[in-house]
Amino acid sequence: MSINDEESDNKLTFFEINLSTSLMIPKANFRAEAHIIQTDDGYLLTLYRIPGNNNSPPVLLQHGLLSSYTDWIIPGTDNGLAFILANEGYDVWLGNFRGNTYSRAHISLSPSDSTFWNFSFHEMGVYDLPAMISYITHMTSQPLHSYIGHSMGTTASYVMVAERPEIAQMVRMIISLAPTAFVKHIKSPIRLLAPFAENLQTLLPIIMNNYPAGSSTKVLVHFAQEHKSGKFRQYDYGREKNLLIYNAAEPPDYNLANVTTPFALFYAENDWLSSVLDVKKLIDLLPNVVDEYKVPFPKFNHLDFLWAVDAPKLVYERVLKIMKTMTSVDEPCY
Repeated sequence: MSINDEESDNKLTFFEINLSTSLMIPKANFRAEAHIIQTDDGYLLTLYRIPGNNNSPPVLLQHGLLSSYTDWIIPGTDNGLAFILANEGYDVWLGNFRGNTYSRAHISLSPSDSTFWNFSFHEMGVYDLPAMISYITHMTSQPLHSYIGHSMGTTASYVMVAERPEIAQMVRMIISLAPTAFVKHIKSPIRLLAPFAENLQTLLPIIMNNYPAGSSTKVLVHFAQEHKSGKFRQYDYGREKNLLIYNAAEPPDYNLANVTTPFALFYAENDWLSSVLDVKKLIDLLPNVVDEYKVPFPKFNHLDFLWAVDAPKLVYERVLKIMKTMTSVDEPCY
């Protein structure tokens, strides 16, 4: 299924607030495709693609909580990571988790049915990412060169490598922007956008036009459980149901000890949702961290990884360098 590929203006103007989201990529003079894929549990997800040339390395970008693929294109052709990667010759795929605006369908369940919303980031890692990655590798006939996640997009990737190692083997490298596994030291998300209003005021209208893109209440509850327990583990249904589901009173931790996929983690000192202490705990558990990088700007925060005007200089240049030097899954990328 292809997005309308009609003639577009020479330059994408992000003041056009009412611009149809489906036309945001072609209006920037990039080719665009939309692919509908089905998960093993019946959800229909939309993958957007900025196709490269034949044999271009495929890259999957995955959004965070309450967001969508638009996170990666909102900053425009010069600053949006999706466009930067496309200009570097990558075959860029943009995922949408179940329940957001672009993946709100199921083969048998209606979004008006509460059963539709019975999922957390666990299902995103066990079903959504495997469906996306399997589809991309089948379409391109090559492994996924890099998976780049932001916030909950990183959370789901940790679930995937722990629970679906056969899918993780299809990915040469996972890059985490604002890694979110342990959230013990998370700060209140209230007024999250307020500190950035001055710097983002040219982008805020279109951000708010596309955010929030929706998700399940269960996702928020799962994160709240992680904050309370200080652990990175499966959903806690309570003792009685845990015994039925897990054969244990407590939910099991996600086991990251045997992960072989190389990871690069990017984090920031002023990130309210992904604290340095929590990231360090994650780094200590991942056995194959090839790069860990704290953004060298003390005010850099959670959303700056996506929308800061200096994100290309402070973050994306290093991302590109790591990707280009990634010649094998066993070779460090320092």
